[in-house]
Amino acid sequence: MILVTKKQGGLKILGQLRSICVKIVFALVFTSVHPAMAQSSAVLSGPEFLEQLRQPSGIAWSDMPLRLAIETLGRDQQIGVMLDRRVDPGRLVNLNVAPQPLEHLLATLARQTGLGVCYVDAVAYFGPTETTEILATIAAMRRREAEKLPREAAHRFTRVNSLHWPMLAVPRELISELASEARLDIVNADLIPHDLWPAVALPPLPWADRMTLVLAGFGLTFEFTSEGDAIRLTPMPKTATIVQTYPGKGHAQENARRITAGFPEAQVTVEGDQLRIAGPWEVHRAVEELMQGKRVSRRQPSNTQRRTVYTLQVENEPVGGVILALAKQLNLKVEISTVEEVKLEERISFHVTDVTRDELLQAVLAPVNLKFRVTGGELEVYSP
Repeated sequence: MILVTKKQGGLKILGQLRSICVKIVFALVFTSVHPAMAQSSAVLSGPEFLEQLRQPSGIAWSDMPLRLAIETLGRDQQIGVMLDRRVDPGRLVNLNVAPQPLEHLLATLARQTGLGVCYVDAVAYFGPTETTEILATIAAMRRREAEKLPREAAHRFTRVNSLHWPMLAVPRELISELASEARLDIVNADLIPHDLWPAVALPPLPWADRMTLVLAGFGLTFEFTSEGDAIRLTPMPKTATIVQTYPGKGHAQENARRITAGFPEAQVTVEGDQLRIAGPWEVHRAVEELMQGKRVSRRQPSNTQRRTVYTLQVENEPVGGVILALAKQLNLKVEISTVEEVKLEERISFHVTDVTRDELLQAVLAPVNLKFRVTGGELEVYSP
């Protein structure tokens, strides 16, 4: 790598820093968080989760393993995330995205890695598109089926609880534990092959959603017996649709046009002053917001409602290379003055979470006793 510094309108080559061939697991996340949310480390759910999806956030990743990328994003955004077992967790992600609503950012990450993303309650699930296109709808269908069972069974299958397991968990055991919690039998649990899973911690979810998430990576779902005392594992269908009727509230035709324009995959029928809508769960989520008088489109909050923070992990890398990589991600020009080349070859390790830009730069430079100042779009690094 060639380190370049700007001097009196010209460029001075400081030399080939052979040891600064940086391959940083560069996990830079710049996040906008409501002040109230910034005080809590809990995983968000309900309205707070939906609000967080609206918050602007950006990422700058270089050679970041996919699982680490998703887990880092989930931790920093305080949301539950899950990666499908069929996806290679070690594939490297190189992505630089300016701040935008988190929901859009997650969709960009999925698209750039050839995956899909969907939301099961308050969990962002990344996986093959054929699964993510229907998983939220399948989960909603299972919840509705659970609610229609006899009262005692319905109570067990809609009970909300957290979902977490340790490193090297066995999925067949996880399913058995879920079955024990709901006091039911699984007719054909042998369909689940042996596997070992990484640790996962998700927010509180209804029992039916928890079972849906564990089974999804095997291409399976489940069906209840009529009395709700057992379930049978079944292949996940290729398509899934929910049909529901909504009150038009005197604007049925207008709402039908808006829904059709925004969601062409939905089948919308006006029946008097009612809307009959057939489509995936995502359509129904938007329709419910519309019925509540909310705007379906996501709007970015004003600057007064958010702050930008950064997360970075560096392990045994030369400080000169880290400076260059970081400046590039922050869109800053670099000027290095009164710094000996040997100083730039010193190696540093650190991990910071949710810090300001200046705190981030301080974390990079303080271990080697260097100072900095940022003027406009230029970062100057110097010896005290």
